[in-house]
Amino acid sequence: MQQSHRPLCQIWAEALLGASARRTDAVIEPDVLFEEDPSPEAVAANLLKTGESADAISVISADHPLVGQVIDELRVKGVPVIAYVSDVSAASRTGFVGTDDWKAGRTAAWFISQTSRRPGKVFALIGSNRYQFQDISDASFRSYPGKNWLQRIALSARRAELVRVAKPSERGSSWAMW
Repeated sequence: MQQSHRPLCQIWAEALLGASARRTDAVIEPDVLFEEDPSPEAVAANLLKTGESADAISVISADHPLVGQVIDELRVKGVPVIAYVSDVSAASRTGFVGTDDWKAGRTAAWFISQTSRRPGKVFALIGSNRYQFQDISDASFRSYPGKNWLQRIALSARRAELVRVAKPSERGSSWAMW
């Protein structure tokens, strides 16, 4: 699980623990570990350590070759790894539990196109393109058919700077998503 200070991660952790406790057809002993350092190196090291004692692992991680390599190693050792919330490109990951991110981005773009009173600037704020769910939602949002009004702003969490990626269009309403 990602950083413990994030309320959403706390909610997910409680939900996972509760769902495990309600299962009557299997004995599930969940161990929710929070990763305070979301760097690929730290995630990979903790995956390897957790894999020494876990029967299976569910992970929220940025998509990175180092993380994928560790997922491959764990699969060889018989420890399945399931991507949770954000998918990873490791071919040996056992599965993915999350939303259809392409549909989420398209739905957000459709909603804005239907509710905007006039043309204007639209800003899609994302934390990191390394998380597939953010990258895919953003790409599908920007590629919404027939719309030329999107100005995308990428937010760099590490440097806290805004980088203009696409040209602005007409003046008017402003929206921020993500």
